[in-house]
Amino acid sequence: MRDDKTPVISAGEETLEFGIKWMHMGSAYGEAIPLILVVACDELKEDEYEAYQIPRMSHSCVPGAFGYLVFCKTRVGGPSFFRWFLTEIVVPTVSDSRKQHLTVVCIFIYLFIVIYFNIYMFYNI
Repeated sequence: MRDDKTPVISAGEETLEFGIKWMHMGSAYGEAIPLILVVACDELKEDEYEAYQIPRMSHSCVPGAFGYLVFCKTRVGGPSFFRWFLTEIVVPTVSDSRKQHLTVVCIFIYLFIVIYFNIYMFYNI
């Protein structure tokens, strides 16, 4: 904050002032989207963005983790940024999570049926 009222959103002539927006989304399973940092860049058009995938820039210590550094006209982002964010980040993350957890649920259901069947057969012989 410059004067405790105005947020820092762009580079000034005498100082390099900038703010970074951190996009975050997590699930009840403890999974999260990749780290996405949005930086304002006055040189871009209103509906323009540039996204760069950066290896090891992550809030995770998992090998192969990465994050994105995104430049938009403002830190708010525009329609094209959010189209990219939803189609390339959010939907694949949710889809992968569902596939992974559905597999685990199916395994538990299978084990429950097998165990229940074996118990039923043991006591009804």
